[in-house]
Amino acid sequence: MYFNPRLMQWSRRLDHFLRFVLLPFVKAPKNLPSSPTNILIFEFHLLGDIVMLTPLLMELRRKHPQAHIGLVSGPWAETILDNHPGLFNSFYAVLAPWVMYDYSLKNLCRLIILLMRLRRRSWDWGVEVRGDLRQILMLWLTGAKRRISFNFTGGGW
Repeated sequence: MYFNPRLMQWSRRLDHFLRFVLLPFVKAPKNLPSSPTNILIFEFHLLGDIVMLTPLLMELRRKHPQAHIGLVSGPWAETILDNHPGLFNSFYAVLAPWVMYDYSLKNLCRLIILLMRLRRRSWDWGVEVRGDLRQILMLWLTGAKRRISFNFTGGGW
């Protein structure tokens, strides 16, 4: 894929237009602390995506050393990140149905149980790195106070 400046310009114009149109419907931002105490990160996809997530985890840990970082990912992520101790405090393993193409009732129940478990903790930041609407919806259901993602799929501008 090559860089297309006309497409980028069109994307920026659409972004500004949507921001103007949707502004009356957006709530005023809450008074949030600048330094989060609890950060939740969603990355359900496979090995390469977990490897690409590692620099983000390292930088979050460096910038917020006292923060509790929770990582929601497939079970393979824990073994990949074993060589990087201290990147996250809590690991929540789940097989996302849209990643493994397993929409069985058992797998969907596991996902709902995980969401209920995540809602018990108060998350200051929720980070979704893919821009996947399903994951952004899950992030919203966890009750994260500030959700960080792509603006065109539900994140903040």
